[in-house]
Amino acid sequence: TCHPCEKCLLSAACTWCADKTVFPQQDIVGWYSTGRAVDDRHLAVHRKVIEFNESPVFLLLDPVIDHSRKDLPLGVFETENHVIDGVLQTVFVKANYSMETSDAERIGVDQVAKILPSGKATGSEQLTAHLAGLHSAIKMLAGKLTVIKQQLDLVAEGKAPFPHAMMRQINSLVCSLPALDNQQFRK
Repeated sequence: TCHPCEKCLLSAACTWCADKTVFPQQDIVGWYSTGRAVDDRHLAVHRKVIEFNESPVFLLLDPVIDHSRKDLPLGVFETENHVIDGVLQTVFVKANYSMETSDAERIGVDQVAKILPSGKATGSEQLTAHLAGLHSAIKMLAGKLTVIKQQLDLVAEGKAPFPHAMMRQINSLVCSLPALDNQQFRK
């Protein structure tokens, strides 16, 4: 019979192979698990991941809530070979990391941060978060529409070739909008 961990490894391997088939340009850079500390089970899985990437990164997410902790509850690990008691062994070594985020990610984190520890936000906090999200979405939409309009202006002036695929997408988008009886809209 198969040890539960081995079943997990085989399942993960099948998933990675499928991902590589669907996304051939993408590489597996690492894997993650939850736990308080690194243990032998993590090393067993890591050895399996090494079959797909010779130096994968391991991300350990700590599921325990510690309100005094100021940093994120995670650790990033790499492996090194050390000689311990005359025997070569692979060990996890904590790696330094930095995080970068996009505007959309910051908005999501900001909204989650406004929720009270009880899991509920006050009515005004919920409204503020909702309106901030709407404002950001409208701002992003306006920016994208500006880019589309600039491209269409270039086509109208003869400075850019007629983009048939883009025009079909624009037509599809316009047809999905609610019907407006407005001269500016028809323009």
